[in-house]
Amino acid sequence: MSEELRAGLRLGEYALEEPLGEGGFATVWRVRHHLWPERKAAVKVLRDKACAQQLKAEADCLAQLSHPGIARAIGIDLDSDPPYLIIELHEGQTLRQLLQEKTKLSPARTFAIFSQLVAALAHSHEKGITHGDLKPENVLIDSAGRVKLSDFGLGRIRASEASLMLSG
Repeated sequence: MSEELRAGLRLGEYALEEPLGEGGFATVWRVRHHLWPERKAAVKVLRDKACAQQLKAEADCLAQLSHPGIARAIGIDLDSDPPYLIIELHEGQTLRQLLQEKTKLSPARTFAIFSQLVAALAHSHEKGITHGDLKPENVLIDSAGRVKLSDFGLGRIRASEASLMLSG
């Protein structure tokens, strides 16, 4: 990477604001569009260009999914230094953070969260895509209780589905 990541650095149309988290091969930042500041997103920035195909595979999975419970891909640039994937931002907390709070989840709230999660997973499975890394850190919940499944970095298109796509 030619330049260290820092707040204010531009990646395409978006400027980095603050880091949101780190995964196995990338760092996720909150970003804001440089012309339209009300447009916020998240960007997954690779630490190693050698992982660009993993990032493309994640983008390919997300491109096939259109569900209110799945964070959608907005853009990708594999030729950038560093390569990045822009994803819909879902502000709130992770399921892990929610579970670590001192108050117990009511049965109704638990059902609301998990029914949304199951609907998102059902959609991805209907499209032939498995998540591959389902854990509380990848389940995002906003203040209104809306759930988004994120991080399809280990997601895979099932071989039978991929062969149908190629033959179609």
